[in-house]
Amino acid sequence: MRRGDARWWARAVRALLRVRPIYFVADLLTSTRFLVEGESMAPALAPQQYVLVSRLAYRLGAPSRGDVVVAREPLRPEILCIKRVAGLPGDEIWQQGGRLWVNGVLLHDGGKEAAPEILSRAPFEWLLGGGDYLVLGDNRDDSRDSRAFGPVTRDQIIGKVWFCYWPRERWGRVK
Repeated sequence: MRRGDARWWARAVRALLRVRPIYFVADLLTSTRFLVEGESMAPALAPQQYVLVSRLAYRLGAPSRGDVVVAREPLRPEILCIKRVAGLPGDEIWQQGGRLWVNGVLLHDGGKEAAPEILSRAPFEWLLGGGDYLVLGDNRDDSRDSRAFGPVTRDQIIGKVWFCYWPRERWGRVK
């Protein structure tokens, strides 16, 4: 490696270290607060937890499988819900035996099978379009999610849940 390349690399690293805190502060200032209501995201999120939702997260990239998001219900846009992204645009998703399969691979659901009444009201199979996302609650037995109202589009996703700030014992990053 030439000496000039090493200096360029060091300058690039210093620049990134300066930008990361700026992005963090910008994200913090543009985040919105959200109160978790209901048991649909238990155990990851419990009722009466307050979380911060980044509205910047998806301006820089698309939602990923596993992200916890706040989204508008497609048929009732005044209702906001907090769910985990399970399906991405172009995915083929189906339910079989109470389990969710994504592109032929079993989606890990903590070993819990969804209640029959939830499965019976949901379509058996989805082929997600170019801007569609399937969102599900972690507590499949007690969740109104895409199985009930269908996929959400990217413009219906408000942002990514990234931090819990209340109650204090649950304080920290949301995974």
